[in-house]
Amino acid sequence: LWTTRRLTQPLAALSRAAAAIGAGDLQAHVEVTRRSDEIGQLAQSFRLMQQVLSERERRILRDASHDRLTGLPNRN
Repeated sequence: LWTTRRLTQPLAALSRAAAAIGAGDLQAHVEVTRRSDEIGQLAQSFRLMQQVLSERERRILRDASHDRLTGLPNRN
């Protein structure tokens, strides 16, 4: 029972984080404190994915409202 909970609780947290990210919440907190095993590595990958997606979204929004050549705001 202890081993099962030790595996399922972190996986449930990752599942909730994946659902939040899929819904567009790129700031969802991934709550897994383990670092040395596969679940901890998966949590680190989730955090990295969040950072990359947030940066990409920020860049897309900036490109939509600013001229790429001059960096000045668009009229729209």
